[in-house]
Amino acid sequence: MNVARATSGWFLIRAEFMNTSSLMLPAQWAQTEFGSVALGDRRCTNRLVKMAAALAQTPTGTLPQAFPEWKELKAVYRLLDHVEFGLDEIQQQHRQRTLERCQQPGEYLLIEDTTLLDYSHHPRTEQLGSIGDGRGRGLHLHSTLAVRVEGWNGEAEPAVVKRELAEAAIAGDWRDRQKKCFSKRC
Repeated sequence: MNVARATSGWFLIRAEFMNTSSLMLPAQWAQTEFGSVALGDRRCTNRLVKMAAALAQTPTGTLPQAFPEWKELKAVYRLLDHVEFGLDEIQQQHRQRTLERCQQPGEYLLIEDTTLLDYSHHPRTEQLGSIGDGRGRGLHLHSTLAVRVEGWNGEAEPAVVKRELAEAAIAGDWRDRQKKCFSKRC
């Protein structure tokens, strides 16, 4: 059994094994998912495949971490700055392939997460919505990961977790909680 530390308490995570024999290497996955995306210029499609492979290789990293050489990073920024195509054109083939795979017989888990992208302190950003307590400006990013269940190991046991309230989160407005939290090194 694994134990993980989170900011709000301890969580017990049941140890399970995952069959990774059907997983593709990042470069293979990127070519399969984005290799025939029509962006108007084959060089843009090649750059998209290269970007997807690098990000799949470093999924928790940033663009500068995935592309440590300046010329490669600049090329990715140029790709993302194209006005001829947008996110819909880039993701269309990937979305279609995901829907096709999920229509195959079997059980699927759709694992969802919503993350707030806070651009409040970026002066050049425009037309963003409110986030958090309404004072922040940014975007809500809702991601869904589709996973096909190959088999279940053992019994599914519900995990009951009691989250302890930190002293700093009990009283005061958000500014007071921030000050208390940082002064105590939460």
